[in-house]
Amino acid sequence: MAGFTIKVLMLASAVVAMPQGGREEPLGERRAHPSLINNCIAENSKEGLDKVRDCLKCFEETGDPLSEEGLPKAKACTEEFLPRVNTDCAVPLEAMEPDNEELGAEALQCFAAVTQVMAAEECIADKEEADMVESLTDGVICMKEMQSKMSAKIHKLFEKEIKKEFEKFKEFMEKKKVTEKEKPIMPKEDPMRDQMMSLISKRHCEIASGTPDEEASCQECFDSSRPDLSGSQPSKKEYVNSLATCSAKHLSPQYDECTSMMQEMAVDPENKAKSMSKGIFFCYMRVVTKNLVEECSNSIGIQETTAENLLGVMECSSYRVFQWMRKNVRLPKIDYEDYELAEATTDDFYNEV
Repeated sequence: MAGFTIKVLMLASAVVAMPQGGREEPLGERRAHPSLINNCIAENSKEGLDKVRDCLKCFEETGDPLSEEGLPKAKACTEEFLPRVNTDCAVPLEAMEPDNEELGAEALQCFAAVTQVMAAEECIADKEEADMVESLTDGVICMKEMQSKMSAKIHKLFEKEIKKEFEKFKEFMEKKKVTEKEKPIMPKEDPMRDQMMSLISKRHCEIASGTPDEEASCQECFDSSRPDLSGSQPSKKEYVNSLATCSAKHLSPQYDECTSMMQEMAVDPENKAKSMSKGIFFCYMRVVTKNLVEECSNSIGIQETTAENLLGVMECSSYRVFQWMRKNVRLPKIDYEDYELAEATTDDFYNEV
């Protein structure tokens, strides 16, 4: 069974499967699929969260959507609240039959694809840039922002349920009175912190460098600029200056705009960091995103900015990032005994409630 953190993150989905005033149904009983949350938000949120709730309630009240009684109800909900899905997924919807889970899964795949297409269409709408790569880069960034907004809307929809779930867990832990011996030992420092900082600069150095020697020199500069936690610490101004110096020396010309922002902040980091840090971060990340878009556009053979091509670039970029992380990240050793203890505690909670 998944741990408490995963359970809470999935709560928003689970709520869709709950009958009115009751607990979640057994996993073996078919209910309206939780992925419909995204569809209801995508097609109804512009009219407000109450309309989204009406959409979710409609599907919730269908009961088993693949039963003789539930299937026509689910199709009626789709027609009323998901007009785009009703049009784009007309073929798999028409093919659905009672108790045929394979055809139901095909319809749900279409439902999920529609939300992605709608997001992609919105993200490339009114793009006037002549440069296709720039337009697709903006589109990728827009898609990521929309994913974040979708998560925020889901949290808003189910904030009462999520808060209630946390309160239940808090009461359970107080009741259980976990002893110090039972508590899992947490590391004092994030074991991945230094590695992640190094990997960020590694990616920038790879993009800006033309040879292995240039990349090594670039990485050495950024590594040496990081504060040594065991020794004396540089001032904030000294630290930002060292980063700006490495950026100017090793990341030009791809990162020149970002370097200028870093140099500006280095003049007075105490007062400028709060207003400039986020912009600087996104400037550097945009260069990385653009690099991925260029690579994927070339490998796929993309010639124009369309919703379909944007989704293709997104899929390609995600795969390339996964492969890069897999190649470069060294996972720390995990104390599985402590991990299993933490999982057992949360499993006890969900078995009890």
